[in-house]
Amino acid sequence: MALNFNLTSTLNSADITASYASTRHIYLFGKRCFDIVCSLLAIVLLSPVMLIVAILVYSTSKGSILFKDKRVGKDGKDIYILKFRTMVWDSEINIDKYLNKKQKRQWETERKIIGDPRLTKIGKFLRKSSIDELPQLFNVLYGNLSLIGARPITRYELEKHFNSDQQKILLSTWIQRKFKSI
Repeated sequence: MALNFNLTSTLNSADITASYASTRHIYLFGKRCFDIVCSLLAIVLLSPVMLIVAILVYSTSKGSILFKDKRVGKDGKDIYILKFRTMVWDSEINIDKYLNKKQKRQWETERKIIGDPRLTKIGKFLRKSSIDELPQLFNVLYGNLSLIGARPITRYELEKHFNSDQQKILLSTWIQRKFKSI
């Protein structure tokens, strides 16, 4: 009895593309469901902690409880992520009031300052423990962020560290999916 092997493929590129698209949609749907369920659960479980932190931020320094930070999201669109405010309320508009020349230069080149004098006492603890990032669970629930995925960067970081070709690749939907799955 002779075996007959047909080595020609019966799948064409349209079949493969349709299969990939279908799998991708199932993956994205599952990932979104995971984000919604887990962020809701985390918000409910951590709401007492977030309430205490909100009261501490409000009672220990002037200004709003939350800070909105502008970041670059999927496809290069601007998104705002939420954090508990860890700095004095006028830290961005009165830089000269808080920073000396060396610190100001460091801020302008690195956007970070070691021992930043603008941090509040509670803000130092919140940053060190990463509790300041708990409000980002609302960003996940809304759909701006995902629990599994790349960290959104600022436009400044994007422009400083990546040339225009790299930016196009980095911000494309395809590469973000690839980075998120690693």
